[in-house]
Amino acid sequence: MKGKMYGILIIVLGICLLSLGVALADTEPNDSFDEAESVGEGTFSGNVAYGLLVEDIDYYKISVPAYKSVFISGESGADASISMTLYDWNRESKDYASMNNGERSTLFFDGKSSSAYTVYLKINGDGEYTFTVEFRPSDMMSAAVSINSGQSVEGTLKAYSEVHWYKIDVPEGKILNVTITSNGGEIDAKLYDDEGNIVDWEIGNSVTLTTKTLGQTGTLYIKVTSSEWQNREITYTLTPELTAGSSTVDETTTAIGTMCIIGLIIIIVIVILIIVLIVKLLKPKKQETPPQTPPPQTPQ
Repeated sequence: MKGKMYGILIIVLGICLLSLGVALADTEPNDSFDEAESVGEGTFSGNVAYGLLVEDIDYYKISVPAYKSVFISGESGADASISMTLYDWNRESKDYASMNNGERSTLFFDGKSSSAYTVYLKINGDGEYTFTVEFRPSDMMSAAVSINSGQSVEGTLKAYSEVHWYKIDVPEGKILNVTITSNGGEIDAKLYDDEGNIVDWEIGNSVTLTTKTLGQTGTLYIKVTSSEWQNREITYTLTPELTAGSSTVDETTTAIGTMCIIGLIIIIVIVILIIVLIVKLLKPKKQETPPQTPPPQTPQ
């Protein structure tokens, strides 16, 4: 009899705990995409739980401005196991990170959009968490930042796929030289014309881009991104310089023109010499008069 009573008591207790778990899950304010909590730039914290009776998941909705990407740095609590997933506006997964016992990790997504767009952040696991949202430059040539000759610009790449664009006007008769130095991480730097054609390209800790080779003018674009295979903050300094001068193409053209003129003069001289020689060879020779001998004298 007592055994039956204990069995009934355990069943009732289990039903109560299950009901409590369902109630807790149902009252969670941001436990789905549709109920995601809206956040912007800043630092936010919360906690999630995972157990036999209930799984508590947090969703956040972030409105990213036009011409911007989103960078999220997360940290788990000291005794927590946290997973973070970043989704685009179609709720398709774009980046993922997991953190345990105070670890940190980052997520990055670039919508490459000229208008504002929405992304979602899903956090699940067990324990406390903190995350920071930051809007970063987008990989769009049309979002390039204008710079001037002699102006030094400092930038930081926070994700291996983050891209920074700059633009500068190069007048006729000017050569552009761009020097970029980093704090140790390798960067990938490219120089483009206004039609998107590569003018120069270099990878390294210290690079130089130039129009000396082809001599492009007009609005030129500089693209800077990381050459590392993992997320690593890389701080760099970029300095453009405009100098007077001609391109290698111009110098080569001038040299070729000079050589052509000299070659033409040599050819003309050779032709004249050949003509003179031919004339001499064809000129008729004068006939020589045979010597006159006196007639023999008859003896008297």
